[in-house]
Amino acid sequence: MNKRNDSLASEPKLKVDPVSFQIINGALIAATRAMAAILQRSARSTIIRETQDFSTALFDARGSLVAQSEAIPLHLHSLSYSLSFCLAAYPADTLQADDVLLVNDPYHGGQHLPDIQVFAPVVYQGKVVGFAGNLAHHTDISGGIGSMNPTATDVFQEGMRIPPLKINQARDMDGAAGRLLLANSRQPDVLLADLNAQMAANSTGQARFLELIEKYGMQTIEACIGMAQDSCEMEMRHAIRAIPNGVYTGEDFLDGDGFTTEPMRIAVTVTVRDEDLDIDFTGTDAQARGFVNSPIASTLSAAGTAVRALLGHPEMATNDGSFRPMHVHAPLGCLLNPKYPAPVRLRMNSACRAYGAVLQALGKAVPARAAACGFDTTTCVNFGFLGEKGYSIYMEPMRGGLGGAVGADGVDAISQLLSNSANTPVEVAESDNAYLRIREYSLRPDSGGAGEFQGGLGCVREFEIAAEQVEVVFSSDRALHKPWGLWSGQDGTIGRIVAIQNGKHTQLPPNGAALSMRRGDRLRVETGGGGGLGDPRKRERASIARDVRSGRISAEFAHTQYAYTAGTQD
Repeated sequence: MNKRNDSLASEPKLKVDPVSFQIINGALIAATRAMAAILQRSARSTIIRETQDFSTALFDARGSLVAQSEAIPLHLHSLSYSLSFCLAAYPADTLQADDVLLVNDPYHGGQHLPDIQVFAPVVYQGKVVGFAGNLAHHTDISGGIGSMNPTATDVFQEGMRIPPLKINQARDMDGAAGRLLLANSRQPDVLLADLNAQMAANSTGQARFLELIEKYGMQTIEACIGMAQDSCEMEMRHAIRAIPNGVYTGEDFLDGDGFTTEPMRIAVTVTVRDEDLDIDFTGTDAQARGFVNSPIASTLSAAGTAVRALLGHPEMATNDGSFRPMHVHAPLGCLLNPKYPAPVRLRMNSACRAYGAVLQALGKAVPARAAACGFDTTTCVNFGFLGEKGYSIYMEPMRGGLGGAVGADGVDAISQLLSNSANTPVEVAESDNAYLRIREYSLRPDSGGAGEFQGGLGCVREFEIAAEQVEVVFSSDRALHKPWGLWSGQDGTIGRIVAIQNGKHTQLPPNGAALSMRRGDRLRVETGGGGGLGDPRKRERASIARDVRSGRISAEFAHTQYAYTAGTQD
């Protein structure tokens, strides 16, 4: 699938001086950051307010990405894709300034059902000149607790589907459309508050866009947008030219299809042709029966994020032009482009394997930028408690270790790179959810793979139930297949989830499960660490001694993995 549209790469009609261009382009990016601030501060749910599982963006009149806030990379390449489905249903010339476009359906450009995307047209002198948009993960839109159903065999069992839908914010959210949406959530007040936060964020984006038009003129803004997109295209093509032409392959595996532990393969062939990349996922296993499939929108983002992570730099801007040199293909009916109506709730983990496979392939081409595999898994635990005032739902995505990279150890206990979500403080989790206690939250020693550059550590989070009955649903992976090390670096470690009930410890299935827990029961979540990079014997002794003293690794681990005896002088 090729995202390029040659009409978007044409020369701007108006020449803009470099200083004005930088000011205007910077203002567009700043507008998306202002949208993000409004969305986070206005939202009610923990998953948006604390975990920051959302993205904000601006688009041109054709729906192509102009600027995006620094948020969730898996949303990077998909917002304009889903907007294209909305505009196919509701052409731009039929929209008014107070119209709102909603979509979450993974078979109409969405990712998975909890991710509701909201777009608003920017109208200037009666004409749509752009769009403000955002995506936010909602706590519950029916289906299983927190809209997670580990036994789903089709998308209908995962929650409420919203195809491209046009509503009027002022009228319809208080009318039939709003009642229908809220009737399909266990927490309708939270859903309403978070949707209102999304619409408020878009209002900010619309206002900022119009302020720039009033100040500089529509022709100048259009020219700057075109220049910015072309500049990002040129920068990405320049980065690709540094890769030797050739064909490079990579692969990774999921633990199973959601029902069995038969490994599921994700394979990629990356072909470098001067300044273009063909990313072909032919060879990937057929779509799964269970909820581990990745819709094409997520796959596009995963592939694009891997390329940008390996070839980019921290200051590199991102817009439609960034993806023009990338040509992504995933056969219809495979794990990364399933046929309707396959379930997709756990799409993050299959997208992570696609990301890792592309990273592995390109690492062979550009060894100086290579990295070992991280835990790269969303281990998400949802708790649901039905009390006198209705449902209380808590959603907690856990963190693992990143892989060691050339010149740097992997980061400890951090959200995998496609998610980039923030840590939820223990104090917030307990104060918002009186039926939960967190007994432990710590780094997991010895969990990173040994290497000249060590893999990051995983973490431990143990919950205790403080109510008579709480429903628990979780999703995970990497309980069977270790994150791979690189260049003689050791593999990272797997994770596990254990239910502790009546003194009995039960390890739960690798992909996910649902269970009921009672007062005093505990759920212990252990995430894995990333793979190491390079021969462990080349690691500096001072670094090993420091790791032993800090408790990151045990003396036994240092001895067996690094042939280092604790107590030896640094």
